[in-house]
Amino acid sequence: MRKYWENDFWNKDFKEVKIQEKSNLGNKDYIENSLYNLEKIIAVLRLIPFDLGGLIIKSRHSETRRIAIKLIEEKLNKFPLKKIYPEIADSKLHGGIDFSETLRLGKLIHTNSIFEGRPKTFKLMMGERLDTSVAGIFAQKMDAKPNFLMLVIDEGIEDEEVPNCLKERICFYLDFNTIPLEKIKNFKIKRYNISNAKFLLDKMKVPEFIYKDLFEITSSTGITSMRTPYFTIKVACALAALRGVKTVEEKDLIESLGLTISHKIKYLP
Repeated sequence: MRKYWENDFWNKDFKEVKIQEKSNLGNKDYIENSLYNLEKIIAVLRLIPFDLGGLIIKSRHSETRRIAIKLIEEKLNKFPLKKIYPEIADSKLHGGIDFSETLRLGKLIHTNSIFEGRPKTFKLMMGERLDTSVAGIFAQKMDAKPNFLMLVIDEGIEDEEVPNCLKERICFYLDFNTIPLEKIKNFKIKRYNISNAKFLLDKMKVPEFIYKDLFEITSSTGITSMRTPYFTIKVACALAALRGVKTVEEKDLIESLGLTISHKIKYLP
């Protein structure tokens, strides 16, 4: 397993997320890697929109965040985007009688659940303030063949965090707090042949050693959820397909580890 640690996949995000006070967040390599990860995450979510949960974006309100989110929304997919706030009403979540509109208009107004209808992207604002009961509803829907992906904006400070039930079901995480404005303004997203990648993804082969190495890594870093290695395999397959090959290779696993596991590591072996 040494070869994976020598590639330093964990250092890409683990220092920033787990031991932030000891890391040099402003260094050039970290910034370049974060932007590269952003490009890859967008490509993977275009290829597999509904099976990876989506992306948690850690960022305070800033011009950098505005530009980055706009870039994600423009490049991600053509699904309609629906903005969600923590105080969302039950009638919006489940559908039914909209009491405020019924009183305002003087006639019975019924609403559909936000989960009904065409594929969509939910942009969840202030995800750290979401009530656990509401987060649980989203989690249940994510477990039942969802037709949506989530962009969760986390503005939390200190002990404010996105509910665990969502963090576990959302594959990707990026922190924009340390990205300079000039970097994101000048950042260009590489174009991938998504149609060809979808064709290759259906035929993708995963060698046995990939599974073995992955489970050794997760078991030795405190990751107990089976969703995390599931995500890692799915993303490794997507990365291989985007490269134009039909078999997952070691470099695909290493890159996938940096995208899916580095921010979830609890301790180092």
